[in-house]
Amino acid sequence: NEKLFSIILNNLSKNNKLEQQFNFEKSAQSATSLVAMLSHEIKNPLSGIKGAGQLIKKRGILEEKDLFLINLIDTETNRIIKLLNSLEGFTDERPIIKKYANLNQVLRYVITASEASFNKKNILFIENYDPSLPKVFGNKEQLIQLFLNLIKNSCEVVEKNNGVIKITTKYEHSNFPLTVYIEDNGNGVPEHLKDNLFDTFITNKVNGRGLGLSISAKIVQSHFGSIIFDSEKGKTVFKVMFKRKQ
Repeated sequence: NEKLFSIILNNLSKNNKLEQQFNFEKSAQSATSLVAMLSHEIKNPLSGIKGAGQLIKKRGILEEKDLFLINLIDTETNRIIKLLNSLEGFTDERPIIKKYANLNQVLRYVITASEASFNKKNILFIENYDPSLPKVFGNKEQLIQLFLNLIKNSCEVVEKNNGVIKITTKYEHSNFPLTVYIEDNGNGVPEHLKDNLFDTFITNKVNGRGLGLSISAKIVQSHFGSIIFDSEKGKTVFKVMFKRKQ
């Protein structure tokens, strides 16, 4: 009975990982379609709104409250245009330029940047890199963006003065041997978000946009890799895997 129970648990775990793999690939594809539509339908009228505000501002002396509103229009249209520009990478289907990159060096750079950005939270970063890890064939800038998104998420969810983030690289004998683990001791992913975590605009953050993990899914997909996660209260682990180019 114990052996049968163990087999059932293993099968359920494998099915869950396959479902996560399917969900992340589906999310990357849906994000591409969504952003293409958003850029077309929103960016053009935004330019008109921004231009109209600038024309009103040039007409002459405005009352202080009116000037404030015109400046607000300008600021907010710039913010939305900047957001759309940052998303246009989703719709660019041109082949990305790839070279061999050292994952350990990429992660070390990302940790340095994260320590500077979240220094007030006094987070403990524990790094465990496999020095013999082969290089990954990929785009270094996109890999930096991928791990910045994941580690930024971890930094945001851990508690101040009590946050611990572990970064580990390993070579594992599988179809995706180049492996990166990112573990944090935050509150975990809410149950209602787990099935669609990589979808665009899915977030539980007050000021979040729900874009980071969608972008991560797109980057992993463009590198023919895989990303899965396990999460419970006090422990969330993201596992990013890449193939080894022969």
